[in-house]
Amino acid sequence: MGVSTRLGPIVILQDAVSAAANGALLDITDATSAVLEISGGWSGMTVTFQASIDTGQTWLAVSCTQMESAPTLTRTASATNNGLYFLEFARPLNAVRAKVIASGTPTGALTVRARAALA
Repeated sequence: MGVSTRLGPIVILQDAVSAAANGALLDITDATSAVLEISGGWSGMTVTFQASIDTGQTWLAVSCTQMESAPTLTRTASATNNGLYFLEFARPLNAVRAKVIASGTPTGALTVRARAALA
């Protein structure tokens, strides 16, 4: 299996949010994989990874590999801290998003950017 050398543009899924938000979607129709980057100074929020096969009409949880967990490569469906998260199997999906859920009184703001590896 070859390594893709074609990358899609970086898309901002969440832009300095400080409360619950669905955010934007990343179109992964022609992608083999995608990476999501969570950054910022924040607490009291959880980022949940969701994917769709019907262009965002229905969203379901999907797990990503936490890239900082090497060499064990832990899979997770949500994140409570900054990092890079890899969606390996994008091929049957056509959209991914990073939904933010707030708990208690969130502080700070987080940003989620994403990029797809195109087939």
